[in-house]
Amino acid sequence: MHLKYRNVNEAFRDLVEMFCNRTFSRVGGPDTVATSSRNGPVLYIQEPVTITYTHPRERVLFNEARDANPFFHLYESLWMLVGRNDVAPLQYYVSTIDQFSDDGVTFNGAYGWRWRHSRPGDGRYTMSNMTDQLKLIIEHLKAKPNSRRAVLHMSNVEDDLLKMDTTKDQCCNLVVTFLIREEGHCGYCYDGEPSERNPHDPDSAGCKTKHLDMTVFNRSNDMIWGMLGANVVHFSMLQEYMAACIGVEVGHYHQITNNLHVYEWNFKPEEWLDPTDDFDYRTAEFGEYLVTSNWKPFPLVQDPATFDREVVEFVERHSEDALTANYKEPFLQKVAQPVCGAYHHYKRKNYGFALLVADTIASDDWRIACVNWLKRRMEKRHAKASD
Repeated sequence: MHLKYRNVNEAFRDLVEMFCNRTFSRVGGPDTVATSSRNGPVLYIQEPVTITYTHPRERVLFNEARDANPFFHLYESLWMLVGRNDVAPLQYYVSTIDQFSDDGVTFNGAYGWRWRHSRPGDGRYTMSNMTDQLKLIIEHLKAKPNSRRAVLHMSNVEDDLLKMDTTKDQCCNLVVTFLIREEGHCGYCYDGEPSERNPHDPDSAGCKTKHLDMTVFNRSNDMIWGMLGANVVHFSMLQEYMAACIGVEVGHYHQITNNLHVYEWNFKPEEWLDPTDDFDYRTAEFGEYLVTSNWKPFPLVQDPATFDREVVEFVERHSEDALTANYKEPFLQKVAQPVCGAYHHYKRKNYGFALLVADTIASDDWRIACVNWLKRRMEKRHAKASD
């Protein structure tokens, strides 16, 4: 079954509605099935599901009732890009995340660690002889842009197959493939849509550019916390990073999930689909701005070499001195730093400062998500204090 959406907000509304009504037959899919699992009662689709995002950089979920944590999603994505596997930095944003670690110190299935620290085939490895898969793929696609061999591996025998009955943290996403395509897209035509200020014909010879398409293969995915929660941010940022390093545009993001499911105890369609609580990007004021052809998400990478150097420092010093560093990379300086700085003030109950800092986030999508997340918590605290 193949479903195609502009972005995560469109996918969230449609998929929640279909799971709620069990109406996948209208798109050629089977009915959902209720069964038991290690995490309780679950609904799942009885065949693999492919989701395509045509605008994957529109990665921030705005549904207020769903209440996704934008601070955690952004930081964890950068934590992955630098190849970390330590629990402590993520626990700063989600205090209970250590329950998914086997030893409370590192994560067995940390994607970024596996991206950047692949083991040699003979099993004899040290930190110095591990392979950075991202660098290999970037250089390969620079040299051979028509290649179909650019495959990023996450799952492996030693850490997954041999530990499938013992580890708390087995890889759900298995491999990622990258493919460069050339279609009718130019710098003024986002996904083939001519803009008002430059109405190019996307089929003309002068309106072609290279885009990096990405396909993620997933064995089993919780739709709420996984696919439409953290994963869409993690992998779309990986895609954007790879495209910037290769020197091409961001293309389509495909995700193939062998088992797409929702846990009944965590499935709240009556709240998420309430039009009074939902941020609908098609009708809301910011949403209208979001979908106009003149709007572009804030670029993740300006200069790959500078970003690679500075993001390592940023991930290391994200919390206590998050407001004191001066980065050359615009995303780190103008987006990531105020995001983490606002959360730093929130953690210390400096709610007014948290909002002031969040309001300086240069990327409209992250700013609105972070400000609204903080306001919801301040409103709850105020209501509780008034009781």
